Amino acid sequence: MKNTYEKVAQKPVFHFTLNKRITIFCPLTRGSYKLVPKRTVTIKGSRMRNFIKKDVIERTAQICGIEPKEAAAAVNAVFRSLRDMMTEKVEECRVEIRSFGVFEVKNTAARSHGRNPKKPQETIFIPARRKTHFRPGRLLKNELKKPIK
Repeated sequence: MKNTYEKVAQKPVFHFTLNKRITIFCPLTRGSYKLVPKRTVTIKGSRMRNFIKKDVIERTAQICGIEPKEAAAAVNAVFRSLRDMMTEKVEECRVEIRSFGVFEVKNTAARSHGRNPKKPQETIFIPARRKTHFRPGRLLKNELKKPIK
Protein backbone atom coordinates (compact mmCIF):
# COMPACT_ATOMS: atom_id res chain seq x y z
CA MET A 1 0.00 0.00 0.00
CA LYS A 2 2.86 2.40 0.70
CA ASN A 3 4.22 2.04 -2.83
CA THR A 4 0.93 2.98 -4.49
CA TYR A 5 0.42 5.84 -2.04
CA GLU A 6 3.90 7.25 -2.77
CA LYS A 7 3.25 7.19 -6.51
CA VAL A 8 0.01 9.14 -6.10
CA ALA A 9 1.47 11.64 -3.65
CA GLN A 10 4.45 12.87 -5.66
CA LYS A 11 2.94 16.32 -6.27
CA PRO A 12 0.69 18.34 -3.96
CA VAL A 13 -2.81 19.19 -5.16
CA PHE A 14 -3.68 22.90 -5.46
CA HIS A 15 -7.17 24.23 -4.80
CA PHE A 16 -7.92 27.87 -5.60
CA THR A 17 -10.57 29.76 -3.70
CA LEU A 18 -12.35 32.99 -4.57
CA ASN A 19 -10.98 35.11 -1.72
CA LYS A 20 -7.44 35.26 -3.25
CA ARG A 21 -6.19 32.55 -0.93
CA ILE A 22 -4.54 29.42 -2.21
CA THR A 23 -5.32 26.20 -0.43
CA ILE A 24 -2.72 23.49 -0.83
CA PHE A 25 -3.65 19.93 0.08
CA CYS A 26 -0.64 17.68 0.54
CA PRO A 27 -1.50 13.95 0.42
CA LEU A 28 1.70 13.01 2.26
CA THR A 29 0.78 14.89 5.43
CA ARG A 30 -2.98 14.73 4.76
CA GLY A 31 -3.28 18.35 5.75
CA SER A 32 -4.13 21.59 4.00
CA TYR A 33 -2.50 24.99 4.28
CA LYS A 34 -3.85 28.40 3.37
CA LEU A 35 -1.46 30.84 1.74
CA VAL A 36 -2.08 34.54 1.25
CA PRO A 37 -0.03 36.42 -1.38
CA LYS A 38 2.65 38.38 0.49
CA ARG A 39 3.57 41.00 -2.07
CA THR A 40 0.58 43.28 -2.44
CA VAL A 41 0.50 47.02 -2.97
CA THR A 42 -2.37 49.31 -2.03
CA ILE A 43 -3.08 51.94 -4.68
CA LYS A 44 -6.08 54.27 -4.25
CA GLY A 45 -7.87 51.90 -1.90
CA SER A 46 -7.47 48.73 -3.97
CA ARG A 47 -5.00 45.91 -3.40
CA MET A 48 -2.80 45.12 -6.39
CA ARG A 49 -0.53 42.09 -6.84
CA ASN A 50 3.09 43.22 -7.08
CA PHE A 51 5.26 40.86 -9.15
CA ILE A 52 9.01 40.97 -8.64
CA LYS A 53 11.92 39.41 -10.51
CA LYS A 54 11.75 36.30 -8.33
CA ASP A 55 8.20 35.70 -9.59
CA VAL A 56 9.41 36.02 -13.19
CA ILE A 57 12.18 33.50 -12.48
CA GLU A 58 9.77 31.02 -10.86
CA ARG A 59 7.25 31.30 -13.71
CA THR A 60 10.01 30.92 -16.32
CA ALA A 61 11.35 27.82 -14.56
CA GLN A 62 7.85 26.36 -14.40
CA ILE A 63 7.11 27.01 -18.10
CA CYS A 64 10.47 25.71 -19.33
CA GLY A 65 10.61 22.79 -16.91
CA ILE A 66 14.06 23.71 -15.59
CA GLU A 67 15.53 24.48 -12.19
CA PRO A 68 15.00 28.01 -10.81
CA LYS A 69 18.78 28.60 -10.71
CA GLU A 70 19.04 27.96 -14.44
CA ALA A 71 16.01 30.16 -15.11
CA ALA A 72 17.52 32.91 -12.92
CA ALA A 73 20.64 32.97 -15.08
CA ALA A 74 18.56 33.27 -18.25
CA VAL A 75 16.20 35.95 -16.86
CA ASN A 76 19.10 37.97 -15.48
CA ALA A 77 20.90 37.76 -18.84
CA VAL A 78 17.80 39.00 -20.69
CA PHE A 79 17.30 41.92 -18.29
CA ARG A 80 21.01 42.80 -18.43
CA SER A 81 21.04 42.77 -22.24
CA LEU A 82 17.89 44.96 -22.42
CA ARG A 83 19.41 47.39 -19.92
CA ASP A 84 22.70 47.50 -21.83
CA MET A 85 20.94 48.13 -25.16
CA MET A 86 18.86 50.98 -23.73
CA THR A 87 21.73 52.68 -21.87
CA GLU A 88 24.24 52.70 -24.73
CA LYS A 89 25.56 56.10 -25.78
CA VAL A 90 23.26 56.16 -28.82
CA GLU A 91 20.98 59.21 -29.01
CA GLU A 92 17.69 57.33 -29.25
CA CYS A 93 17.01 53.62 -29.50
CA ARG A 94 14.16 51.19 -29.92
CA VAL A 95 14.02 47.58 -28.67
CA GLU A 96 11.18 45.71 -30.33
CA ILE A 97 10.03 42.34 -28.98
CA ARG A 98 7.39 40.89 -31.30
CA SER A 99 4.05 39.99 -29.67
CA PHE A 100 5.11 41.76 -26.45
CA GLY A 101 5.93 45.40 -27.10
CA VAL A 102 8.46 48.11 -27.86
CA PHE A 103 10.84 49.79 -25.44
CA GLU A 104 11.95 53.22 -26.66
CA VAL A 105 14.53 55.63 -25.29
CA LYS A 106 13.84 59.23 -26.28
CA ASN A 107 15.66 62.48 -25.59
CA THR A 108 13.99 65.40 -23.85
CA ALA A 109 15.05 68.97 -24.49
CA ALA A 110 16.60 71.16 -21.82
CA ARG A 111 14.21 73.70 -20.31
CA SER A 112 15.13 76.91 -18.56
CA HIS A 113 11.63 77.80 -17.38
CA GLY A 114 10.93 74.98 -14.91
CA ARG A 115 9.44 75.76 -11.50
CA ASN A 116 10.79 74.71 -8.13
CA PRO A 117 7.94 72.83 -6.38
CA LYS A 118 9.04 74.08 -2.95
CA LYS A 119 9.37 77.70 -4.11
CA PRO A 120 6.95 78.21 -7.05
CA GLN A 121 8.14 81.76 -7.72
CA GLU A 122 11.69 80.48 -8.38
CA THR A 123 12.61 79.45 -11.96
CA ILE A 124 15.06 76.56 -12.32
CA PHE A 125 17.00 75.03 -15.21
CA ILE A 126 16.04 71.46 -16.17
CA PRO A 127 18.83 69.73 -18.14
CA ALA A 128 18.26 67.52 -21.17
CA ARG A 129 17.91 63.84 -20.38
CA ARG A 130 16.73 60.51 -21.77
CA LYS A 131 13.34 58.93 -20.98
CA THR A 132 12.03 55.43 -21.50
CA HIS A 133 8.68 54.61 -23.04
CA PHE A 134 6.92 51.26 -23.39
CA ARG A 135 4.29 50.58 -26.02
CA PRO A 136 2.53 47.21 -25.73
CA GLY A 137 2.36 44.94 -28.78
CA ARG A 138 -0.82 43.84 -30.53
CA LEU A 139 -1.15 40.47 -28.75
CA LEU A 140 -0.61 42.05 -25.31
CA LYS A 141 -3.14 44.81 -26.10
CA ASN A 142 -5.74 42.27 -27.21
CA GLU A 143 -5.27 40.20 -24.05
CA LEU A 144 -5.67 43.30 -21.88
CA LYS A 145 -8.81 44.41 -23.76
CA LYS A 146 -10.67 41.21 -22.86
CA PRO A 147 -13.49 41.77 -20.34
CA ILE A 148 -12.76 41.01 -16.70
CA LYS A 149 -14.55 37.92 -15.43
